[in-house]
Amino acid sequence: MTARTATAAKAIDLHPVGSANGTRMILRGVQRVIGASLVLSVLGLWIAPGSNWESDPLLMKLLMSVVAGLAGVALLQASARPSGMDSEIDIERGEIRLVRTVGGHRDVVQRCSFDALSDAEVRGNQIRFWDADGAFIAEVTLTACATRQELTQSLRRAGKI
Repeated sequence: MTARTATAAKAIDLHPVGSANGTRMILRGVQRVIGASLVLSVLGLWIAPGSNWESDPLLMKLLMSVVAGLAGVALLQASARPSGMDSEIDIERGEIRLVRTVGGHRDVVQRCSFDALSDAEVRGNQIRFWDADGAFIAEVTLTACATRQELTQSLRRAGKI
């Protein structure tokens, strides 16, 4: 995460503190288990002792193994950890941007000006932001005192803290 200030020309690194509930992690775990079991069941279908090698069941086994194998691989691919979003706080423009970088391509997911925020909460070095709908946007920790003071003053001018 980076913050750009009027006084500093370089970007300052921010360290995210926010945490999410574990539903996405549990869902990805369930997808991995189901995907792996489908792939292993396809292998077991062909390796199982006493397998029937007649033409009719063989065609059914081939169809089932293709469908189950593709579904298993798709579930394993879907269970990959999503790339995280970075928060950029631009004090000069008075806005927060959520940015996702995928394959070197930088994509702005959400942009919210300080005036459009519903709330901002300052607790020591940590600052939390909520958008106009009351949805949580970001939680950042500012270690640079000057940047924290500048951001706090900018949020006060916007009437958010």
